[in-house]
Amino acid sequence: MYHPTKETKKKMSQVAKRRWESPEFRNKMSDVMDRLREINLGRTHTAESKEKMSQAHKIYCSSPQAREKMRQIAKKYCDTPEHKEKLSRALRKYFESPEAREKLRRNHLGRRVSLATKKKQSQASRKHWESLEVREEMSQLQKKHWESQSPEYKEQIRQSRIGRKRLPESKGKMSQAAKKRYESIEEREKQSEIMKQVMRKYWDNITPAKKSETLRKMRLACHIKPNKPETFLMELLETAYPNEWKYVGNGEVMVCGRSPDFININGRKAAILLHGVYWHLEIHRKGNPNLTKKQVENDDIAFYKTYGWNTLIVWDDELREPEKVLTRLEQFSHSKVRQNS
Repeated sequence: MYHPTKETKKKMSQVAKRRWESPEFRNKMSDVMDRLREINLGRTHTAESKEKMSQAHKIYCSSPQAREKMRQIAKKYCDTPEHKEKLSRALRKYFESPEAREKLRRNHLGRRVSLATKKKQSQASRKHWESLEVREEMSQLQKKHWESQSPEYKEQIRQSRIGRKRLPESKGKMSQAAKKRYESIEEREKQSEIMKQVMRKYWDNITPAKKSETLRKMRLACHIKPNKPETFLMELLETAYPNEWKYVGNGEVMVCGRSPDFININGRKAAILLHGVYWHLEIHRKGNPNLTKKQVENDDIAFYKTYGWNTLIVWDDELREPEKVLTRLEQFSHSKVRQNS
């Protein structure tokens, strides 16, 4: 059997490279491959042929030089946007066929990946996803793909996920992996920064109405219940003004992203905010040491007034003197009556 010398191989390689640099030649070969694909459609290799090809490929790829050469060739010809788009179109066209999808599914049935291969894939994936540019690119591709789908397809996906539960073993593995990752302070800081960027970009690109609706759903999903100060104030309101005020601090009512604690349910656009001294004053004094209760109250009252709400601010330390709180509630209620009369 004839085996060409290294010099001959080198000359043949150079000639082939020059040919493949020509777009016309690549298009011509693409047409040839399409015709060959049509001719060979439905043909299958024998088990012996598959084994021989597999062994030959393994022997060739066992050489680091061969793998590096293949990587460089793929990088040269496959990294262009035109090639990526062409490959993407070809794959989409291929997977439009139910037969192709079913064939791929059968080929993967029962296939086991070794632990070493899983570890390599995991490391490669983590390294790949460390890049913010890659994550942003994948996010845009996913959005573009989802927006291009029909309403029927989206509904089908939604229905398929209803009631789906992970196995206890999967939950345990995910929990252990998450705990291990978050043992590192650097990892926590990195994930925190990523989430800040993601959420900041999300909140900056939605309308105030959408923001309020999203926050309302988030708070309702948390099943927030009245805390002790809110429960105490609720009892005062029910005693002094039965069936007039309702607790909505669970996010049931949102005003441009903010949730009042109580609203009037007798036709008046009035709200009561119960502020905790620690959360609404002391924490903010770290950046503004001169901040006072009056300043906080004025800011909140002005904000709600912009949307037509009359607001009363009650602080949790004021609940130690219920009589004074009731006096303020009475004055607030009478002022609303005068305004509505």
